[in-house]
Amino acid sequence: MKTDNCIKIHYQIFIYYSTLKYEGEANMSKILKYSEADEKSEETNFVEKLINYVKCNIISVNFHLIRNEILNMEVRDDDIWVCSFPKLGTTWTQEMVWCIANNVNLEAAKSDLNERFPSLEKAHLPYNLLPIKLQQNVTNAKIVFVIRDPRDVCISYFHFLKLFENDGNFEEFCQMFLDGRLTYGSYWDHRLSYWNQRHSSNVLILKFEDMKNDLKSVIHKTANFLGKNLTDTEMKKVLDHLSFERMKENHAVNQRMSFGILEKYDIIKTKGSFIRCGKVDQWKTVMNFELEKKFEKWEKENLRA
Repeated sequence: MKTDNCIKIHYQIFIYYSTLKYEGEANMSKILKYSEADEKSEETNFVEKLINYVKCNIISVNFHLIRNEILNMEVRDDDIWVCSFPKLGTTWTQEMVWCIANNVNLEAAKSDLNERFPSLEKAHLPYNLLPIKLQQNVTNAKIVFVIRDPRDVCISYFHFLKLFENDGNFEEFCQMFLDGRLTYGSYWDHRLSYWNQRHSSNVLILKFEDMKNDLKSVIHKTANFLGKNLTDTEMKKVLDHLSFERMKENHAVNQRMSFGILEKYDIIKTKGSFIRCGKVDQWKTVMNFELEKKFEKWEKENLRA
């Protein structure tokens, strides 16, 4: 999987998902034509533009058109933002936060997560590209940021993009990840942009590994952060609802409908699912010794910096 193809694929996925979310399947054919026209534009090199923006942690060549809208976006006191680098368990965290904020209303949770989340916001943007009011902490809005072992993030990211281009080399992808040559750029720049805000009373940082090892404690921690107090019955219900088996089969969160439409238009090239395996320490059985050492060196260098 080459850098150029990888970045183009993620740009196109962003366009496709946005179309399905906001305009529906009826406009998919139109969007496919626009995406193809962008790629073939003679005015400027499509991939080079994307790579230049990626170095600044930006997903789209057209980001500058909406940058000011995002920075100046109205932020309400009761907003809750779930933020992360891609493929860190964001959907799982979204569902947990929504359930806690909405008193574990599992009947309402049957509707699509994307439809339920306008009152709660999801962002893969780094902290410095969030709305200014969030950055300046002038409202009571809250941010829940998720971190995960970057080796497992890399593996999950690779398998996700491989759905859209089945010709991919894992070792090459790992090098792109290490070099920050993927959509949203450097993993560590992104993570540190939030980590530097960890002492803010409006920011909560969660670890994917803690959610896997002791979900109940993480739910308690998140509930306290959101000013909620779950009963024993509510806790039991939400623990069952958030189990991996439930999440994987839950049509409200597993993107099965969207994937079906993407398959229909031959955008998805390989059989797979949005929620794949959700395991901790996948890297121990996937990465060879050379890759392990590369990631170890890369992590030490970035943590030292």
